Amino acid sequence: LGGCCVPLLFDFEEKQQSSDKFPVHIAYIYRKDSAEFERTLSNLEKLKQMYILLDIKKYNLDTENGKQVNDALCTFFNVAEKNYNKTPKMFIGDDTLIEDQVNYDAIKMLIKRYQENEDIAPWERISIVNKGEK
Repeated sequence: LGGCCVPLLFDFEEKQQSSDKFPVHIAYIYRKDSAEFERTLSNLEKLKQMYILLDIKKYNLDTENGKQVNDALCTFFNVAEKNYNKTPKMFIGDDTLIEDQVNYDAIKMLIKRYQENEDIAPWERISIVNKGEK
């Protein structure tokens, strides 16, 4: 074959270059006993390897803190009240994913969208609101 080696490509996407991208903040609301919990964690780990600037905070809806954060985020992002207790749920940029919407492709699409511009983390937005600032 001519002596030239062709590297194997396991994934056609390159790791995100941190110098030209911004962190993407994800608030992940979950219940440990849900069927989607392990699958979603696995997807987040895969995406974290690809997009090194991911900032993920996890909130268990079955804890008092998780419930308070979930309720505040749902209020801030105008989530319908009937969806407050549904999991999994993610807040990414100005978008909310709930239940079946929380999948690898949807999360990846939002990461690509929001890595292009600096954004405030969802949990920081509710801190601002709780302090009475806008």
